[in-house]
Order: sequence, then structure tokens, then C-alpha cells
Amino acid sequence: MIESSIPKSGVKQTGVLVIAHGDSDDRWNESVRRVLTPLRDRYLLELAFLFPVPGETLQDGLDRLATRGADTVLAIPLLVSSYSEHFEELEYVLGLREKILPVGETKLNRVCTNSQIKLGRAIDSNPLVTQILKHRVCDLSVDPSKEVLVLVGHGPNSEDYNREWLRHIDTIGATIQQDLPFQRVHAFTLRDDAPTEIRDAASRALRLAVEQESSKANVLIATLLISNGEVQTGIKERLKGLTYNIAHEGLASDPLITDWIEMQISELIS
Repeated sequence: MIESSIPKSGVKQTGVLVIAHGDSDDRWNESVRRVLTPLRDRYLLELAFLFPVPGETLQDGLDRLATRGADTVLAIPLLVSSYSEHFEELEYVLGLREKILPVGETKLNRVCTNSQIKLGRAIDSNPLVTQILKHRVCDLSVDPSKEVLVLVGHGPNSEDYNREWLRHIDTIGATIQQDLPFQRVHAFTLRDDAPTEIRDAASRALRLAVEQESSKANVLIATLLISNGEVQTGIKERLKGLTYNIAHEGLASDPLITDWIEMQISELIS
């Protein structure tokens, strides 16, 4: 457990704003709220979602922290990757980036705050999250020498960002393979928000790999998703009719995610 060095009393305080993507299905959002429960007694902490969840927007979270006395805010992005359009949007909305390339037709409004904001990095290939995925894979695996591991993330639109996603997923896979000697480890991104031809190509690549590997080995699939929802449903639709075993739970269901948040707080403080 990381001990907090954030003061909770006095005139000037440091607050923590944990930022997740959010979902229209509040069960997804609730899984993130539960992650923060052990931290609320130790930090001046609020939660915000990028998806418009009523009462839990970025502005709502910053306003509540200001009301509670925070003049500095440590923003912790509970996102899978620091290399995405979403991360750019987050930087822009928080006033930490001057311009972004327009994505879709949604107009982004910057937050209004007098607090100094320090933004951390997303998960990327953090060792704690690698450990979570290793736990998931261990639960699925019987004999790694007869198995192939497929790691799947949502992925961005940009080709440059996608290479960074795959680089970090490959790093996670290589670390897992050191202890679990699978025949092969594959890394894929779904790129659901990219143009149709890019998304379809990503879907075909994933399906082809699982189809080919499952003809001669047992295929295990682990996902880099904060919580189970529409993305995992989309994976199952892409792989309909194929044989594989998939880890069903998202990263937020593992207590190590709470430790990851504390690690990010500690790094921003130091």
C-alpha cells in the first residue's frame, strides 16, 4: 500500500480526479466507482467520466474538488493507453494542449477551473496491469506449451498511435510469456472508432489469427479493457463460430487497479 503524502486539511490542498471513459450502461461505470472506494478515506478524491454521465463530468469533478478546498488537482487517466485521440481530447479539455485534430462532430468545451492540473499517464504497459492480465491468463491456461495467447485492446484511429498500442501490448505479452511459455503470443487492436475499412481490416486480422491458431492449438484471449461491456461483446461477434477461451472480467475487477491509481498519485506528487 502506498502511503499518501497529500494533506487533507488546511487552506491549500491537493485533490485527485480519476478519469475513466464511462459508458451508457451504468454497470460499467459502477465497476470503476468500486475501484475508488478504498481510496476515498485517504485522498481528497473525485471521479469523472469522459462519456457524459450526469453529475460525473470533468467539470463536475473539478467543481467538487474546488468546493472541498483543492487548489491543485492530480488528474489520473484510468485509460488503457496514453496514445489515442481520447487522450488528446482529455489534454485539450483540461487546458494542457492547444490544438487537437477534429474527431467526429462533437464540440469539445474546455473546463473552467482555477486549480493547477497535473495529468498523469494512462496504463500503457504498466507492470501492475501486466500482473492482472497474467492472473487472468493463468486462470484460463492448462498447458502453455499447447496454447496460443491472444491479447486484444480497443485501439485508436491513428496509424501512429496504433503502433504505440501494439508496442505496449507486445511488451505485456512478452512479460507474460517469460513465466508462461506459450507457443506464440499475438497482439491485436479492434479500432472500433476508426473508418469502416480500417475497422473491418482489424476485425479480419483478429478472426484469421484465431481461426488459424485454433486449428492446431488452444487459443486463450485476454482483453485490455477497463470493464466488461460493448467492446467485449464485439469481440465475441467477430469470432462467432470459432473455438477459444476468453477471460471475461475487465481490469477494474482486480484490486491491483487500485494500487495502480495510488502509484500514479505518488509519481505525480514526486
